[in-house]
Amino acid sequence: NGRTYTQKRLVAFSMGDTGRDLKTQLSNYSCDNVIVDGDPSYMNLVKNVFEDATHRRCKWHIPRQLSHLLYMNKVPVREREPFILGLINILNTKDYYKALSGYFNYIQMFERLKFNDIVMFLKNAMPGLFILVYLLMKMIGKMKRNTLQIA
Repeated sequence: NGRTYTQKRLVAFSMGDTGRDLKTQLSNYSCDNVIVDGDPSYMNLVKNVFEDATHRRCKWHIPRQLSHLLYMNKVPVREREPFILGLINILNTKDYYKALSGYFNYIQMFERLKFNDIVMFLKNAMPGLFILVYLLMKMIGKMKRNTLQIA
C-alpha cells in the first residue's frame, strides 16, 4: 500500500519488581517518549537515562493524584467528584488549545481556593500533559545551560 510503518518497542518497569540497578537496566534501551505516573523517583531516573526523550505524564494517574490531594486538604468525598470530573473533561478535550486554556483556568480556580499544594501539583504536571509547554520548557532549559556555559 506504499505506507511506511515504524515499529516501536514498549518498555514497562516498576521500581518494586527488581533488586538490580534499574538505571543500568534502562540504559540498555533507547526511546523517544517516556510516560510516567508522576512518582519523583521515576521521573528523575528516566530524565537522567533518557534525557533526549519527550517526557509525558500518564493522564490516568493525574485525576487520582488530585483526588488524594483533595483528601489531604480535607475535602469531603462527595465534594471531590466535581473537581475530578472537571479535570478529566479537560484532559479528554480534543482541541489542544481549548484543553490548555481550560487547564490554566482550572489552576486559577485552585489558586482562588488557596489550595497551594494542588496548584503546585497541577503546574508541575502541565509540561508532561501538554507537549508544547514541555518543548518550550525544554528549549528554555537548553538556552539557560548554553548561556551559563558562555558566561
